[in-house]
Amino acid sequence: MGGIDFKPLSLFEAVYLVIAVIATLAAVFTIRALIRQSRVASQAAVAAAQISVDGVFVNHPHLRRYFLGGEDVLPESQDYQQAAAVAQMLLNYFESYFRQRTRNDQLYDDETWLAYMADHFRGSPLLLRLLEQHASWYTEDLIAFAQSIPLKHPTLPASTSHAVPSGSVSTGPKPLPQIGASTPADKPRRRKRP
Repeated sequence: MGGIDFKPLSLFEAVYLVIAVIATLAAVFTIRALIRQSRVASQAAVAAAQISVDGVFVNHPHLRRYFLGGEDVLPESQDYQQAAAVAQMLLNYFESYFRQRTRNDQLYDDETWLAYMADHFRGSPLLLRLLEQHASWYTEDLIAFAQSIPLKHPTLPASTSHAVPSGSVSTGPKPLPQIGASTPADKPRRRKRP
């Protein structure tokens, strides 16, 4: 009848098939190992950046009040240049979260990142002012996040807005979770402090 005729494999064909299967399995294991290494390297880079940020406040504890204490620093202050440099570093650090949050497995969960950033924005008129002055440097997501935070310092005028210039690039459609929202049960919990 016109069925498929199976023939026994020759020794060469059997050896070739075994080698092909082994090579395929080795490739799968290698790809998994590379993915795992990539995640570990990404998380190590985030941890190193966090240590660097923390190191600024360890080495310059007098600046902490301008970022978590609600105290403003004005351009005529002796601390202004140093505080402005730290503010730019923090904004760039926060921006990196918004740029990569949909691309990589994060070391910390979204709720933790957002709470960490919110505390800094709440405690720093300088941070908000520099974000407003240089809005074109940052994503819409970071700007919208900063605008959404209720402030504990009354130093900014009520009319202050963080206008986003036209043509700004958005980081993607992933919605921001609400601070204090529960984490889905299927999402693994990560270390709580960024």
